[in-house]
Amino acid sequence: LAKLMTDTHKKITTYNDCRDKVFFVDCENNNTGNATTLYTSFSMSSSHWKGVWSCNREHVWPQSLGGNNTSGGGADLHHIRPSENLINSTRGNMLYGNVSSGKPVSGNLSNSLGGYSGTYFEPLDNVKGDVARICLYMYVRWNTGWGCSSVTEVFQSVDVLLDWCEQDPVDTWEMGRNEVVGAIQGNRNVFIDYPEYAWQLFGREVPEDMITPSGEASDGNAGSDTCPHSSTEVKNATSATCGKDGYTGDTYCKNCGKKIKAGSTIPATGNHSFSAWKTNSDGSKTRTCSVCGKVETEGVVAPGTSATISFADKANRTVYTSGQQVWKQNGITVTNDKSTSTSNVGDYANPARFYASSKVTVTVPGMTKIVIDCAGVATKNITPWTNSFSDSNATASVSGTTVTITFQTPVDSFTWEKLTAQARANSMTITTGSSGGTVTPPDTEPETTPDTPVVVPPTLAGQIAAANKLANKEYLTYESTITGTITDEPKASDYTQGQFKFTVSDGTNTLLCYYTPVTGGTPAKGDQITVTGKLTAYNGAAQFDSTASATLVKEGGDPVDPPVTEPETTPVDPPVTEPETTPVDPPVTEPETTPVDPPVTEPDTTPANCRHTDVVYRNAVRPTCKEGYSGDVYCKDCGTFLGKGITYPPASAHEYGDATVSEDGKLETRICKACGDRLETALADDQSDLPILWIVIGGCVAVGAVAVAVILISKKRKA
Repeated sequence: LAKLMTDTHKKITTYNDCRDKVFFVDCENNNTGNATTLYTSFSMSSSHWKGVWSCNREHVWPQSLGGNNTSGGGADLHHIRPSENLINSTRGNMLYGNVSSGKPVSGNLSNSLGGYSGTYFEPLDNVKGDVARICLYMYVRWNTGWGCSSVTEVFQSVDVLLDWCEQDPVDTWEMGRNEVVGAIQGNRNVFIDYPEYAWQLFGREVPEDMITPSGEASDGNAGSDTCPHSSTEVKNATSATCGKDGYTGDTYCKNCGKKIKAGSTIPATGNHSFSAWKTNSDGSKTRTCSVCGKVETEGVVAPGTSATISFADKANRTVYTSGQQVWKQNGITVTNDKSTSTSNVGDYANPARFYASSKVTVTVPGMTKIVIDCAGVATKNITPWTNSFSDSNATASVSGTTVTITFQTPVDSFTWEKLTAQARANSMTITTGSSGGTVTPPDTEPETTPDTPVVVPPTLAGQIAAANKLANKEYLTYESTITGTITDEPKASDYTQGQFKFTVSDGTNTLLCYYTPVTGGTPAKGDQITVTGKLTAYNGAAQFDSTASATLVKEGGDPVDPPVTEPETTPVDPPVTEPETTPVDPPVTEPETTPVDPPVTEPDTTPANCRHTDVVYRNAVRPTCKEGYSGDVYCKDCGTFLGKGITYPPASAHEYGDATVSEDGKLETRICKACGDRLETALADDQSDLPILWIVIGGCVAVGAVAVAVILISKKRKA
């Protein structure tokens, strides 16, 4: 889309053009003498360009968030709209978004609904879609060259942008403006011609009932809705559970059915319904939530290894009262008792606070060393870790902001009996001896209970859904693979060579690869790549990270002429001299020896664990004067269909041969040498000395001696 809207952008307008042409591109309905302002639909005349209470040119994508100038994207007629001075200055560079409480927006020449909160600016409902589609145009057309790198730079969220696109569909006025700007600049805003592209751009499902130019178009930009929306109802509401977000629901008008306002996400409660603890043979314990299936483990630190408990947030704190808090992670238990302290237990994390005179105990079987990370902590809050115990088996040392407690013989627990002052810590890392500690025998017979088998979802989408249920930085136990195209420009790691941050899509599923090692070259936007690893979760989103690996299939994006399969083994045009040895089609009697495609009836022959690392294109067509096709993508190893290709625009114009005239002398025909397209032209009769204009409209031909200009504007146009 960016290439299309850039290549057709033949006339680069100036900032003065945006002012001079406003009465053509923003003309008021049925009145070519006035223009319509964007946010308030005020009817302005040329006199409103002057004076204090006047109008000016609004950068819908603020200059300060783009190129910070009035050229390029800052002078694009698709982007610049007339606005009242006061409205423009009130908006400033606030993000577009829904304002639940704030100040109403008022113009210097008219009053307006909507509002602003200092963070978000909400215009009238009848232009919300116009604003969203302008920002979509800028994001795609001026992503490079004017700095429109992300729609969330100017919008509250992608969800709000799409809600506004759906709430205020393309109307006839917006279509007309697109027509006029297209005639001046050469390019069009494709999100007006095809608003459904907005959902596809972000990998979202297009709403089934969305209004597009190919369907009914409302008479928009003419003021507020006629329906007062006096009676509303909430739809699509869901409750939050322990592991799944809920949704407040969307507000609809009961009278006209219009969607008035989008709802918001309700965070997952985190209150799991866990089963009783089950003790395992190694001393660890597990329990499972009956609602979301989350498994919680009280592990043990294996002998001769190290593990860390973090106090970065309160997620690892399992008990908290004014008198005690208990932290548990990775088999480590840290208990903070109020003891003789006059203060209650501190409700803090990042770092955790342990008040003076309180008692702190670390419990891990077979401990040989405790390393306490106190980075960023003042010296006075580090010292208590070294002088608040009297155990002769333990020795304390300090290096910078790191405290190390070393034990001569392994211990199962260690206690600071009474802290001399407030102590703080970011984390504790425990090392155990090779013989471990005293592990309590299991209270059940887990050896007779088989482990719960891991159920691997058969599709990548199912595995992504499973990863979304994980807590931050947890991993699925099995590997996932995605082969697709890098959709953004990769960012190299500042620390580790060969790691890159990028997003990869297989046409259906999209995943962030967060500083993932890449082999096979330096990746670039458009390259094909295969990523394999365990999916993890971060803030509720599935992603690959540095534990995964990626292999570049090719560099530089898709080729202009994609590979057509393996022509050297199955030539389309076999040698004329030996057709019997290289048949175009395999013998019908022996299909099992040379199948063109993997047999659909034999799926059991497809390896279940194939990673699809080697792909092949099929059904490719080179572009000529007709459209080409990159070919569908299949796995070369197992034959699995991986994704559809893309359509290439014609590479050249038709090349017509010499004309032939029909026997009755009334029709002249030329045939394209490349594709066979026929060009037929009617020849003049006895009035051949008069200029004739043939106009074809909807299959009907009009002939006349005087040229007549006919403009046909359809509701749906190709970009």
